[in-house]
Amino acid sequence: MAVQKHERHKKQFPMVWPQAVVLVLFCIFQNLGPVTPTSDRDAYFLKETEVIPRNEREYRMLTKDLNCEGNNLNVSYVLHSTEMKTLMVCTPDKNLSGKWCPEFNPDKPYSQNGRVQSKFTAECENMSESPCKGIYSVWESYLFFECFQKFGGISSPLEIPDVIGTAENNTSHSETTAIITDKGKEKEEQYVNVKVRETNNQHPHPDENELRRLTVDLSEDDIYPKVWN
Repeated sequence: MAVQKHERHKKQFPMVWPQAVVLVLFCIFQNLGPVTPTSDRDAYFLKETEVIPRNEREYRMLTKDLNCEGNNLNVSYVLHSTEMKTLMVCTPDKNLSGKWCPEFNPDKPYSQNGRVQSKFTAECENMSESPCKGIYSVWESYLFFECFQKFGGISSPLEIPDVIGTAENNTSHSETTAIITDKGKEKEEQYVNVKVRETNNQHPHPDENELRRLTVDLSEDDIYPKVWN
């Protein structure tokens, strides 16, 4: 009788676990799609920064000397995973949910390699000035500057004057060469060699003291010539 009872229970409750596991995995695959690696590394750290570009032109200027090693990798601006810092990383293009800001999550503590993902403690969809789009490419994350102002420790680009335009407008008076210093160097003022156009009616032949009045502030967020009064 015991054997017959056991056989009856087996018929009522067939072994369905293997089929259930296969079904669950199939559903996950259908929702996420196939995973195809775009490079040998998903993302890797370049450096910390305190500056966010305000448009594509400034993005190209600030990243032109940074080379990403790998296929289809570009420089992206992301948040630190645990600290209030903004990082520049090399990463393949990937779409993120517009509800959260992007972050770099290292493979292990202090690792240069990792992956870019949504930072679930940094919501950005309801920000007042630069809310994230519904879905956005990680390469265009710099457009959502409030992410980095609120969670990454930088100043708002709205508080920075249009330094590039100012420098271009001043070229009729002088020709200067300015550089952007690497992070970690102290902001400093240095004199630069200035070539004043001879056609300038206001200062056709400036003396040495006049030349000293033309200075340039060398910093990451301020690259334009100044005339000191």
